[in-house]
Amino acid sequence: MKLPINTKVVLFDMDGVLLNTEDLSHRVFESIAKKFGSTFDEADHVNIIGTKNLFWTSYLIQKWSLKKSQQEMSKLFWDEFLNSSYSQLALMPGTREIFENLDKNNIMKCLVTGSP
Repeated sequence: MKLPINTKVVLFDMDGVLLNTEDLSHRVFESIAKKFGSTFDEADHVNIIGTKNLFWTSYLIQKWSLKKSQQEMSKLFWDEFLNSSYSQLALMPGTREIFENLDKNNIMKCLVTGSP
């Protein structure tokens, strides 16, 4: 990995860059769907992948015909996601090597995310 001379810090997004959160997210959405007697399939995931809370909460409330607010739907997801086993999360390919290289060159790392 070649970085510009005098690089002091590298910023990383978490979801889909450092961690594969999509597989766990999919399982959480499937679990929530079952609680409401509905389904969540790959087409649904494709429709909401990479979108903001306002979009995917609205999408699922409408799809599942729920009488829930977007805040309630978001809370359902994040409560279950955060209570899931973190052992289900996997590093994206190359993450470990990039971090080792940054450490070797005394370059700081910073995590940024658009997730709540």
